[in-house]
Amino acid sequence: KARTVFDIHNMGYCGNFPVVQATDLGLPDDAYFDLLFHDKQIKLLKGGIELADRVVTVSPSYRDEVLTPEGGFGLHERCANRLQHLDGVLNGIDLNDWNPATDPYLSKKFQGFDNFYSAADLTGKKSCKLHLQSCFHLPED
Repeated sequence: KARTVFDIHNMGYCGNFPVVQATDLGLPDDAYFDLLFHDKQIKLLKGGIELADRVVTVSPSYRDEVLTPEGGFGLHERCANRLQHLDGVLNGIDLNDWNPATDPYLSKKFQGFDNFYSAADLTGKKSCKLHLQSCFHLPED
């Protein structure tokens, strides 16, 4: 089974659509209707929250915000029900941890071949790209 992560950027954009009957969705036997229906309409955001294996927000503080009535736009209880699978992950990366110039796993010694390159020396970039394409059976260009 494939696992899913649902990423919430803005609870205000819920993907709301009016639906009179479950059959309007075109799904067999009203499948998923209860997971999508909220406040007399379909909310795709609710479906994502309900069905994903993990739910993440764009920051730890936004995670806390979606648990409030104001920040959850009516879905705060659904978020609270998924609390053990709800995380806040800060956008971006830590440039110290993910610096290719100092990453030991990207070094010539670790890679075992001499196509290493850096921002200061791009000479190995082409051969590194070809190596990566070859490893993943991608068209080489």
